[in-house]
Amino acid sequence: MIDFTSSLYLGLRHGSGELGPWDQLTTGAPAALHVPPGEPEVARDIGLLMGLERSVVMRSTLHAFFDLFSLLRGGRIHVLIDSAAYPVAVSGATVARAAGAPITPFGHHDVESLQARLENVRGRPIIVTDGFCPGCRAAAPIDHYIAITAGSNALVVLDDTQAFGLLGRDPSAASPYGSGGGGTLRWLGVRSRRVVVVASLAKALGAPVAVVVGPNNILRMLDDLGTRVHSSPPTVVDLHAAKNGLEANAASGDARRARLLGLIRRLQARLSRGPARPVGGIFPVQGVRTQHLAAPLEVQRSLLERGVAAVVHHARCRPHPTLSLIITATHRPSQIDKAASVLSDVLAAHQPRRGAAS
Repeated sequence: MIDFTSSLYLGLRHGSGELGPWDQLTTGAPAALHVPPGEPEVARDIGLLMGLERSVVMRSTLHAFFDLFSLLRGGRIHVLIDSAAYPVAVSGATVARAAGAPITPFGHHDVESLQARLENVRGRPIIVTDGFCPGCRAAAPIDHYIAITAGSNALVVLDDTQAFGLLGRDPSAASPYGSGGGGTLRWLGVRSRRVVVVASLAKALGAPVAVVVGPNNILRMLDDLGTRVHSSPPTVVDLHAAKNGLEANAASGDARRARLLGLIRRLQARLSRGPARPVGGIFPVQGVRTQHLAAPLEVQRSLLERGVAAVVHHARCRPHPTLSLIITATHRPSQIDKAASVLSDVLAAHQPRRGAAS
């Protein structure tokens, strides 16, 4: 079976032999009382990679968003959230809603829609969006969001889970991911003290922890708040995996990203010869859109029967579900070729007969 369902984009797996030793799995104390060993170093390195002032390590992005909105709800705020934002950020915003803050959606990546909503905001605007949308394969227009809120105390909150470890500074035609893997802000060349980034390391860097990164005046207040007081912190093993992922990214991240890009382009070239048309751009999630939900599910089952595991998902910014192959840097060219061949054959078999009812 060839697996195209994993989001470990750079192929980092953190086997037990790769991680340092530990005396105990967890301290048994919340992070606000006892910072786990290794956490300050991980936080420092992530802040440097993203080019932001400060970083706080969390167990997950859900913990991170809950704590961030718990902090922000202390003032009079109005949350404006991208209509296609990832559900974890939406769930986190319910903390603000419970405290009485209004939550208003705006059009996906739509600057004019956001600007129109801002005209009716009476509290501090908190703009929530994904840094990079895998559905439409585009970064949010963060620079425009910052520009239209200039002179205000607005804050832009990014979920950058998809881009962190994948996109980086100074992208070019030859190297569209850029270098370093610092995320969407680095990729766009945006710097602002009115941006806070929430990101999981569980995708490109393969470590099941999250971070909140941003200006010191906001981040220092997260240390003694919410889940850092009432929940267990990341385990020592999680932090070892994060450290290992950051070290691997520094040593070989650009080479891994170059290999990943080559595999993606190979898949696209192979599929271009048949009925499939990939819609993933440079993003590792390479989708093939079909019009009805039954079609991608049927194609997925047919692929599985022929030894190729794919995923079906429905991006919030797209009208129809998509069948996708998720490419990682550990796939082999021969696996890419087989997947393209099998997918083309299966899609040809699922094409509606001429004259059949739609």
